[in-house]
Amino acid sequence: MPGYRQLARNRDFTVLWIGDTISELGSALSMFVFPLIAYAISGSAITAALVEAAYLGGLCAMLLPAGALADRLDRRRIMVLASATGCAAYSSLAVAGALGRLTLPHLLAVAVVSGVAAGAYSPAQTSAIRSVVPTDDLPTALSQNQARQHVASLLGGPLGGALYAVTRWLPFAADAVSFAVACVTVSRIRTDLSAPRRQHETLRRQLAGGFRFMWAQPFFRTLLVWASLTNLVSNAIFFVVVLRMVQEDVPATQIGLVSTAAGVGGLLGAALAPGVIHRLPT
Repeated sequence: MPGYRQLARNRDFTVLWIGDTISELGSALSMFVFPLIAYAISGSAITAALVEAAYLGGLCAMLLPAGALADRLDRRRIMVLASATGCAAYSSLAVAGALGRLTLPHLLAVAVVSGVAAGAYSPAQTSAIRSVVPTDDLPTALSQNQARQHVASLLGGPLGGALYAVTRWLPFAADAVSFAVACVTVSRIRTDLSAPRRQHETLRRQLAGGFRFMWAQPFFRTLLVWASLTNLVSNAIFFVVVLRMVQEDVPATQIGLVSTAAGVGGLLGAALAPGVIHRLPT
C-alpha cells in the first residue's frame, strides 16, 4: 500500500507510533492483570470490576478537559508529563509487589491516576499526528494509529499472562518501562507540537461550546450515543468472560488468548479501513 510506505518514510510519525505502541502494550499488560490481582487479593468479583472501573472512570473524566488543554498547551509536554506520571504510578506498584506490600487501595489509586494520564495523553497524541502527517495521509495514519491498540490487544494478553505467571508485579514493571520509552520517543519528535496561537475562551465555556456543537450535529450526536453504548456492552461482555475464567482457575496464559482473539479482529479491521474509507461514503 502506497500510503503505508509513505508513512514509513515520515520519521516523526514513525517515532511517535513506535513509542505509543510500546506504551500501549505496557498498558495492555497492566489492564490484563488488574482484575486478576484485585480478585486474588479480595476474592470478590465486584472488587475486581471496581479496579477496572476506576481506570476507565479516570480516563473518561479526563478526556474532555484534556481535549481543551491540547488546544492550549504544547502537546509534547502534555504527552511527556502523562507518560512520566504513568511510569511513576506503575513503578510504585512494581516496588510494592516486590516487597510483598501490594494492597487494594494502592491498586485503586494507581488505576485512577493511570486512567487520568491516559485521558490526558490521547487528545494530545491525536493532535500531534495531525501536525506530523500531511492531510492526504491522515486516513492511513489514523488507521495505523488505531491498529497499535489492536497490536497491544494481540500481544498484551498472552504476554501479561506469562509475566503474571512468573510473579504478580512483573507486568507493572514492564508497563513502567514502556512509559519511560514513550517519554524518550516523544521528546525526540522534531516537528513543532505547540498549540496554535489564538484567543481562547475560558475552559468551562470552551467545553460547553464544544459539547453544544457536537450535540447539534446529527452525525456527531449519533456517533456519541452509538460509541458509548458499544463500548459499554463490549467491555462488559469482555470483563464477564475474563472474570468467569478467573473464577474457574483457568491459567492466566490461556485467559490472555481471549484478548488475542480481539486483537486479531481489530487488526483486520484497521488494515481494511483505509481502502473502505477511499471507496465508500463516510
